[in-house]
Formats: sequence, structure tokens, C-alpha cells
Amino acid sequence: MLAAAVMMVMVAGAWAGPARERQLKPCPDGFRAVVVGGKQDCVCADYHVYWPRTGLCYPEFTRGPCGPGQQLVANETGHAECRCPGFWALWKDGACYQEYTQGPCKVGQLFMGRGQSTEGFCSCSPQLVMHYYREDGLCYPLYEQGPCPKGHMLKFDYRTLEPVCECRDGYMLEDDGACYPLNTAGPCNQTSCHDGINCYLRNLDTLKTECKCLPGNVTTADGHCFEPYSRGPCNLGDWLVFSQPGVAVCEPKTHCTRFDNWFYWTPDQRCYRQYSRGPCPAGQLFYLDLNTGISGCHCRKEWTPYFWEEDGSCYEQHSVGPCPAGMYFSFNQTSGKTECNCFTSHVLHEESQTCYERMTNGPCPEGQLVVEDPTTNRMTCSCHSGMTAHYWHADGRCYQHFLQGPCPQGQTFRLDRATGRPSCITWG
Repeated sequence: MLAAAVMMVMVAGAWAGPARERQLKPCPDGFRAVVVGGKQDCVCADYHVYWPRTGLCYPEFTRGPCGPGQQLVANETGHAECRCPGFWALWKDGACYQEYTQGPCKVGQLFMGRGQSTEGFCSCSPQLVMHYYREDGLCYPLYEQGPCPKGHMLKFDYRTLEPVCECRDGYMLEDDGACYPLNTAGPCNQTSCHDGINCYLRNLDTLKTECKCLPGNVTTADGHCFEPYSRGPCNLGDWLVFSQPGVAVCEPKTHCTRFDNWFYWTPDQRCYRQYSRGPCPAGQLFYLDLNTGISGCHCRKEWTPYFWEEDGSCYEQHSVGPCPAGMYFSFNQTSGKTECNCFTSHVLHEESQTCYERMTNGPCPEGQLVVEDPTTNRMTCSCHSGMTAHYWHADGRCYQHFLQGPCPQGQTFRLDRATGRPSCITWG
């Protein structure tokens, strides 16, 4: 009997324990369980607000039970209400529309707001500089097609301070005035390729956008074409390869997974970028053959942006290459030829065809420095008081920094950070 009583007390004790020690019942979505006065209750979860009409809690700053374009927020008293987001305005239909878009307005007008809790309106005038299209006198939202031809979008030109039609991202402008999407058939003549597909793409061999015959069927289900052994439509770390003749599939890249257009070189087990010097001897570039998938060192005359006619060698873009000191190797898109150009820190001396660093002595007379003539864009020697960082008032001459210049033995001529003027400073 006593044992039974003890057992009943123990069981009753288990039932009568504090509510926080009991497993709480799950609450509906948007609520969280709390214990108040020993009893469980469901309240709105963090960053949620309560909507009395439905008896539900919704995430703040979402549409929730509100009308189109509106968002649910907590007002100053902590109660939920529907408002238009910032830079959106309310319209007669009870919906919110983003400002400077067409919204509920007719084509050629933009939806504008007057301020918070006020109704928006439709408008267009020349004062809307970023949106007013002078050719038809209408207003359009930016980054949409608007009045532009297919493949174009309306953008604001900060040089002319007018909206202009430009090709969309991933599209290129051709001579016929149309914009064509890259990695598609584009304007390419499919009958000109005897085998494979003629694909409109950015050709790394020529650094131009052009039509290129690709081996086999490298077209994806959505009509895009890609060069084999590139990332193409694949996920990061994968590349497009031929699993069998004429069939391209995405497969994991065993090596060089972090960057597209980098390939593995077995002899030293390292990754190199396509058309870089890499492990190759002077005059050759690292190259993975897209037909065979085999990498090696080559130089081909048809690699126009990398080929130097004078010595029949190939050089990496923006390297020193075959150029004299102060110059770099580059490809001129206008002439279609490679050339040597001065680094931006240097300027060309026409007579000697040598690049000299700006604000150095160069070939100039004592007291003058190398500068660029704004009319010819070529080197000239000059010195005047306007060259404040190099002009020495004591003798009216200009000197190169970090040399002795007009200073006593043991001091160097350079800019004093405290005064912003040149000074003779002792090192150490």
C-alpha cells in the first residue's frame, strides 16, 4: 500500500513539474513557443508581425497579407500595417509601383511619387534628363528595351547626358546595327562550316567577336554554343568536353578548377593560362588545342593578337615581349596588328622611339624633366612653377625625386609630406 502511494506521488510529481521542463507543443509557422505563468503560449517569432484579420504572424518587410507591391511593417506603435517600400508609391488600384518605372502608366510615361503616404502620378518631361528620349519625346525606364531595337537596352550616357540605346550584356553590336547574343548562331552563316556549327563568340585566337566553326555538336538545349574545353554552360569547376565524337558534355575538371581558360601542364604539374608564356621557351605560348584537348607550346601566324611579324615569334599580351625598355606588347584593334606602346607612366620620344618615365631627367637638359606635350602626345622637356612637386624656387629649376638634385651631399630631393613641397631630406 505504501509502495503504491509512493509510486502515485512520483508519477504525479512527473506530471506537475515546471512547464519549462516539459516538451513544448509545436506552434504554427511564424510563431514561437513561450511559457508564461507556467503555461505555454504561441507568440510571433523574431522579425515577424501579427496581422489580426488572419490571426497569423508574417515576416516583416515581406508582402504577407498586403496588396501587390506593398510590404508588411510594424508602425510607430508596434502594430502591423501595409506600406509601400522606399522609392515606391501607391496608385489608385491600391497597389504600390516602383518610381521611375512604367508602373500603371501608359507607354512613354513614368510613375512618380510625391512622398510617403501619398498617391503617385504619371509624368514625362524634358526635366527627367535620365529618362527623356529626345527622338520621340517620351520617357522610358532605364535598363529595359524601351524605344530601342531588339537586343538593345536604354542606358544613360554620362558623356552626352542623354539616354542612348546600347547592346544588352552578353550581346555585341554588328555592322548591320543589330545586337546579337554571344554563344549563339547570331549573324553567322551556317552553310560556311562543312563540319560542326558556326558559332558567334569571343575568339581568344583573335581577341575579336566573330563567327567560328566549332567541331562537332556543341549546342546546348537552349540553343547556345560553346568552345570545347571551356566552362561553357557548366557549373564552376566543370568544363565542356567531348565524351564521344560530336557529343559535348559537362564533366568535372580534374585540375585547374578555379579558373576558366587555365589548363594543366603535365611535365611540371602546374596550371597555366591559355596564350600565356607559361612553361614555354621565348617566342612560344602555352596553348590547349580545342580539337584534341592536348596542351603544349606553340606559335602560329594566325594568332594575330600574339604574333610579332618582325621575328616570327609569339608574345603574351601586355608583356614586355620584343619591345624596348619602357614599352609593352599589345594588339591594336583598329589596325589589326601587334605593336609596342609606352607604359602609362612613360611617354614616347619621337626621334629615338624610346619611352621615358615621366618626371625624370631622361634626355632633357639639366633642370628640366620629361613631360607629355598635350598637343602631340609625345615627349618634351619642361620646367615651370606649376610643377610644384618638382620645382625648386631657389634656382628656378626642376629636379627628379630621390636623387641629390640641388641638395647638399648626403641629402636627397623629394616631397615633404608635411608641407607638400619638395625638400632636401636626410635618409635614415
